[in-house]
Amino acid sequence: MIPSAARQGGANATACQSQSTNASVIPWAPQAACNTICSTVTPCDAQNITTATITGRGANPTRDPPAAQGQQIAVASYINPLSDPAAWDRLIQYDAHKMPILVANVVDGPGSAVDVHWQDVIQRAADANKTVLGYVRTGYLGISDQKFQTRLGLGGLADWAAQIEEDVDMWYALYGDRIGGIFFDEGWPNCGDENEHVNLYKYINAYTKRAHPGAYTVLNPGSPMAACFEDSMDTLLTFEQGYNAYLNHYVPNNWTPQDPRKLWHIVYNVTESAIGDVLTLANERGAGFLQLTNDDLPNPYDTLPEDSYVQSMLNAIRGGSLLIADAVDWGSGGAAGGVADLTVVSSDDTSATLSWTAATNAQGYYVYMDDRLVASIPSSMTEITIGSLVSGSRFTGYVCAVGEGGKEGSASNQVTVITKSLVPDGQTVIQA
Repeated sequence: MIPSAARQGGANATACQSQSTNASVIPWAPQAACNTICSTVTPCDAQNITTATITGRGANPTRDPPAAQGQQIAVASYINPLSDPAAWDRLIQYDAHKMPILVANVVDGPGSAVDVHWQDVIQRAADANKTVLGYVRTGYLGISDQKFQTRLGLGGLADWAAQIEEDVDMWYALYGDRIGGIFFDEGWPNCGDENEHVNLYKYINAYTKRAHPGAYTVLNPGSPMAACFEDSMDTLLTFEQGYNAYLNHYVPNNWTPQDPRKLWHIVYNVTESAIGDVLTLANERGAGFLQLTNDDLPNPYDTLPEDSYVQSMLNAIRGGSLLIADAVDWGSGGAAGGVADLTVVSSDDTSATLSWTAATNAQGYYVYMDDRLVASIPSSMTEITIGSLVSGSRFTGYVCAVGEGGKEGSASNQVTVITKSLVPDGQTVIQA
C-alpha cells in the first residue's frame, strides 16, 4: 500500500520480484482432504501485474467459522481528516464489530509532532472501540529493485530496523494509548537466507509488542507470502490489486493459516453490485479481513465510498474480533556476554554510526544514548546508524547484549558521540 505517488505499484512490484523468471507451479491445499489448487505463475508484464491460471478449487477452510472469526472490514484510511472530516465521521460511526480496524497515516508515518486533526479522529475512533493502527514504512527492507533508503539515505537491514522502531515509538509518543497497533507497509515477502528477512520482521513484531503491550500488528507486502511468515505478525495483507486481478489472476499463498483473521485482502475498482461476489470469493480464499472500494489507481485509498456502498459490505458480513498475539518470550541459551570494542564509525549533524564486537549468547542488542534506549536489533547485526539526534550536542553511547529471558549482559565500553552544529550558511562545524 503506497500512499506516495513516487512509490505507486511498489506492492505489485514486490509480488513480481518474488517470482521466478520462468513459469512455476504452486500447489495449495487448504485442508488435507481438499482438492489441490495449482497456480501457474508467469513472469510479470510491463505493468508488474501478477498473473495466474487457477486449475481447481479446494474446500473452504473457513466455512461456518466461530463468531469471533466472521469476516470483518479493515480500512486503510488515508483520507486527510482536514480535507474530508465527514468521511472520518462515517468511519468512526460504523459498527466496530464489523469494521474494527482503521489505519492512520499522517505523512508516510507519524511525523515528528502532533497533528491536531489526526489527533482528533484517532481519539474519537478509539473511543468508538476502533483499533487505530499507525502507518510505518518498512521499505521492503531495502531489498527490492527500488532499493528504498531510510530518511538518513541508508539501505541496510539494521538501518531499516532502527527507523522502523523509531516510527513505532513515535506513534505512541505522539498519540498515546489511542494507537492500537502498527500497520507495517512495504513488507518484503521472501524468507531470506537462513530466514534472515522474516526473522527481522519477527524481531520488530516482538519489539513492538514488548514496548507497547496489546499492540495489534499487520504486515503488508500486498502479495503472496511464504509460510515462514505465518507467525511474523498478527495479520498479513497478501492481496492488494483490482477487481479483475482478484477474479482472474489471483495467486494464493502456498499455505493456509489456522485462523482466517491471519489474512487481509484489499480489492479496489469493485462496483457495489459486485460486493457480494467478492466477499464470497474472499471467504473461500480464507481472508478474514477485507477492504473493498470503487475507487481505482493511482490512489484508491484517498476517498471513502458512498454510504450505500459501505452499508452493502456491512450488511453482508458477520463481524468478529481481532486476534492479537502476545509478545514472543526471549529464548533460552544462557546469559549474554559483554559487548566489546564499541566505536563511533562516523557522525554528522543528526546521526551517528556505531559498531561493536559480537557478544556470546546474544539474542539481540540494546543501543543506548545518554541511558535512553534508542534501538533494539537482532544478534546478527553489530553495526547501526542512530538518527534523530540533536545537532551540536554530545551523547554518551553504549550497547548491551540481550540473552536468556531478556536479561541484559554487562554494558560495553562507553563512547562519546559528537554531532555537528549547523551554521547559517548551511555548512557544519564540529563542537570542540
